[in-house]
Amino acid sequence: MTAVELTPEDAYAWQKREPIEGVAFFLGDPVVLLAPDAHDLRGRVRELVRVEPEPIYVVIFEHGGDHRTVPQSALRTAHAEQPTSVLAELSQWFASETDGDWEHTHGIEIGTLDDPGWTVSIALTDTRLSGRPFPEVGDLGPLTDWMHCRVDGETWRASCGPFMLERAIRVFLNWAHAASGGDT
Repeated sequence: MTAVELTPEDAYAWQKREPIEGVAFFLGDPVVLLAPDAHDLRGRVRELVRVEPEPIYVVIFEHGGDHRTVPQSALRTAHAEQPTSVLAELSQWFASETDGDWEHTHGIEIGTLDDPGWTVSIALTDTRLSGRPFPEVGDLGPLTDWMHCRVDGETWRASCGPFMLERAIRVFLNWAHAASGGDT
């Protein structure tokens, strides 16, 4: 079978996460490379190159920002490795901090940046995390894989690339878990 270039219609549908026959991954999906020398190499899908005879993707890998053109058969999803979503864990943390008053004046805000990217602000006032030291995180990876997390006064703040929101929230949750002695 001859390789078929990606049509503009397929490219548009793929970016909008609309189903395309035979295509398993979309823009930003977390994947793991299945290769003997890959040894658990993780990354995110950046581009769909072609659909037939087998979908081919450009994947940007986490360590070093290396990118490769990879056939679909050499990838598996990394979603299944995350038993609890970060939003579910963040919801649990939020619920554990509510006391009838705190949630009326403090809380969590998630917004967007025009870089593009995300911002996250979590109020620490009157929580178990208030006054706890937080080591600033600055992971200025390539392209869209960047993140900056810090505590500013009584607010934990994160700014990150468009595919790094879950990782930024995970940084907060790991800190909250460690700072509370394992109780979230």
